[in-house]
Amino acid sequence: MNKEKIDAALKKLTEEAEKFGSDNDCMHYLSEYLMNKVTSDESADRILDESISLKGLEKQIKDIARCKAKDNWACLDNTKVEAVADEYFGLSYSSSSTTNILDVTDYL
Repeated sequence: MNKEKIDAALKKLTEEAEKFGSDNDCMHYLSEYLMNKVTSDESADRILDESISLKGLEKQIKDIARCKAKDNWACLDNTKVEAVADEYFGLSYSSSSTTNILDVTDYL
């Protein structure tokens, strides 16, 4: 496991989340969700792919919501949004209740 690569992936997610400002709870939630999935070089590589970003993920989620909207209203639950995030970043899906948590003691 390459600590520098994992740190770079976590930094990318943090910086991209900050660009959304404090009002976008959904993207901050997804940033934290994805950070918890950066537990290997492979997952870090997927996050570090420059062709994908949280902004692109936001667009994909909005496009899905628009397709599901009735009377200009759509609701996607956490499970659906997490699955979209996993698919977008090419990560394996697991609901947030069973997501592997990064052990911070690995970095002390």
